[in-house]
Amino acid sequence: MGGSLVSLLRVQAADQAPEPKVQGKAPGEGRGRLEGSRGNSIKNIGYAPGLLGQSFCEESVEAGGRSFLIRLLRFDNGSFVAVSEGGARLGSLAVALDAGPSPVATTVIPAKFGAFFLRLAAQRISSATRGISIVSAGVQNELGTDVMKALMEGIMKMVRDE
Repeated sequence: MGGSLVSLLRVQAADQAPEPKVQGKAPGEGRGRLEGSRGNSIKNIGYAPGLLGQSFCEESVEAGGRSFLIRLLRFDNGSFVAVSEGGARLGSLAVALDAGPSPVATTVIPAKFGAFFLRLAAQRISSATRGISIVSAGVQNELGTDVMKALMEGIMKMVRDE
């Protein structure tokens, strides 16, 4: 009898659990493309609230003839941002903490390309969110100034919109 009561409680709990919902639009819908002055574009791919107050969203950014995917995972006390080129992958890693007048940042996994961008992104996100920021950048070649600007624009837009 104890087993059937446990089974009944599990079924009731499963029936009462809210169905996960995806907010935002399907890929290609929503905000559409935002064209920059240099032909760069940012495309909203989606937003999904997660468990325990976390949220996840991703955007595609095209700049300098290259295509990047930015993924943001937000937590109550900080965020994780992954910037990848040529597929979803992790790369070099920087961590920043907003502790005082300016954020403190450190590189955890050194970057072959984009080390300056990596630390700057971690510091700006940490400062904007007043929390911990972990940024990963998996890029294939050195980032030019226009590409860094477009990526930073996309990241900060995502951080502010959340």
